[in-house]
Amino acid sequence: DRASSMVTAANSAIATLMAANENNRVAVVAFSSSGNYGGALHTNKTAVTIDGNTVIKNTNGATGAAMHMRSAKVVLKSISLVNNTSTMNGVIYYAGNDLTLENVTATGNKANQGGVLFVNSTTATVKNCFFNGNSATNGGVIYSKGGATINLEGCELAENTAKYGGAVHLTENSKLNLTGTIFSKMPT
Repeated sequence: DRASSMVTAANSAIATLMAANENNRVAVVAFSSSGNYGGALHTNKTAVTIDGNTVIKNTNGATGAAMHMRSAKVVLKSISLVNNTSTMNGVIYYAGNDLTLENVTATGNKANQGGVLFVNSTTATVKNCFFNGNSATNGGVIYSKGGATINLEGCELAENTAKYGGAVHLTENSKLNLTGTIFSKMPT
């Protein structure tokens, strides 16, 4: 079927839910992975568009508590990421071609690097998103490496915390472009 051929899941229950729903609109609640990649979703070398999901309380031992994607083009629209935890790299880990997040809300997420998003060697365009109360050691919302480019457009980043980069931490020649983005209530 179309949905399961688009993605490989770290947890077979998510593949079943997505395959049963032509529009990929599914709530994913409290899936966990003891493995290293994607507590709820793992993709590899596949273009993916996900619209209208809720991803809650996923945990993962390494990268991508909610989603781990090494993909062709990925588009995530109108999703909510709530209380996901990764012991290492991002609630969403992405290395691939282009990543677009649009109308995404992320609250209460935690990771060592990139409380919400870990971007490696690619371009991420983040539009009209709201990030509140996320935390990490490096990059309370976003951690970027490998010369990645991060475009934040019309976003609000509020009350996010990190030891380094309360909202964004850039390394290895990464770039940040800001358009109409608000950073508010950042702890000092």
